[in-house]
Amino acid sequence: MQELTLGKRYVDEAINNTLKEAENTSLALSNENLDEKQKMALINNFENKFSRAYNLYGNNHSKFNNMYGEAYEYGTQEQKKFLSDYSKKYNEEREEIHKKIKEESKKNNRDPYKDYQYLKSLSDLDDQFYGVLDSVTKGDSPKNWIRAEEFAMEQAAKSFGNVAAKTYKELGGDKAPKVSIENVWNGAFFARGKDMKELILRSRKEMVKNLTKDGIDEKKAEQIAEKQIGMNFDVGHMNMFRKKGFTTKDILGEVEEFAPLINHMHITDNFGFSDEHLFPGQGNVPLKEMLEIVKKKHKDIDSFKKIVETGGFEARHNRGVSVHNMNLAAFGVPIFGGSSGTYTNAPTFDASLNTFGAYNAGFGLINPDIHHSLYGAGFSNLPPELGGQIPGMQGRSRFGGAPMS
Repeated sequence: MQELTLGKRYVDEAINNTLKEAENTSLALSNENLDEKQKMALINNFENKFSRAYNLYGNNHSKFNNMYGEAYEYGTQEQKKFLSDYSKKYNEEREEIHKKIKEESKKNNRDPYKDYQYLKSLSDLDDQFYGVLDSVTKGDSPKNWIRAEEFAMEQAAKSFGNVAAKTYKELGGDKAPKVSIENVWNGAFFARGKDMKELILRSRKEMVKNLTKDGIDEKKAEQIAEKQIGMNFDVGHMNMFRKKGFTTKDILGEVEEFAPLINHMHITDNFGFSDEHLFPGQGNVPLKEMLEIVKKKHKDIDSFKKIVETGGFEARHNRGVSVHNMNLAAFGVPIFGGSSGTYTNAPTFDASLNTFGAYNAGFGLINPDIHHSLYGAGFSNLPPELGGQIPGMQGRSRFGGAPMS
């Protein structure tokens, strides 16, 4: 039923687009200045849109027929009789609508709006049958398949809930480690915000179920589960939704879903295409906005640890040398460990390293403005004696491009 509902959503969207196209086409056809060729072009364009919606409807209807067959096969005798009687009525009404669609398609002066009305009638008829089928079979027919997403959610929640309950009972209360379920990148299960929220809440329910079996009060068990199971929010993984077309606003909307459930964070950066583990500020992870949402939604943002993960940058670009100083610079941390008292005016790592400032080679600015005032834009006025000659460039200076003579 879930798959059909999703397919039905696409069908309804296509039918609504058909309505808009029918209205636009009818309005355009009312123009007396159009010749027959132009009118046919409008009709053909509408028929293409109509055919797409009609094909989507047909595909979804085929799935519905398969589901009806399974419901009938696994149903009780009473359910079979009801479904058989109802399907006769349904098929009669459906055939009547199909006749009208065929009749309309043969007309020279085809009315686009009527096509829309007939297709909408078919869709509405299916809606009624969906509801009847769902109400008749609910709770009685066996499940002979389950969607992979639902299976994964169910089993993952049991695993996390049971692990949390086991460690809590064996290690005792505060000594038990907390379970932090990390969000993964797009394309994998539970990457979306609402899926992570559901996974955490279902895992907590499994833990409560496990604890209450041992005689722990349900309310107390819920408090324990809330404390022991939460989410490890990896900001870099969430930013990788950009390669699927997500905007910054979309990504922040995902964070809104699970922000209150966070009990750990991984802070890193990337450009939305791979999990590069750059230090904060190198990529386009909207870290500041993410933290603002967490601070607003979470009851205590200071209650959990935030780990900066920059191993990717160290391994790939820094020969394994730690870039911890870069992390400190990104967060504006004072060199002497404090921003008040004795070290009120202490320079930050950022200021010392000049990480985000002007060009610096360790011995001062390497491209000060004064150079441009002396030698011109692009150093075109640089003396030709400096820098040597560019081979094959008719005696131009290697550094500034100025003529050598």
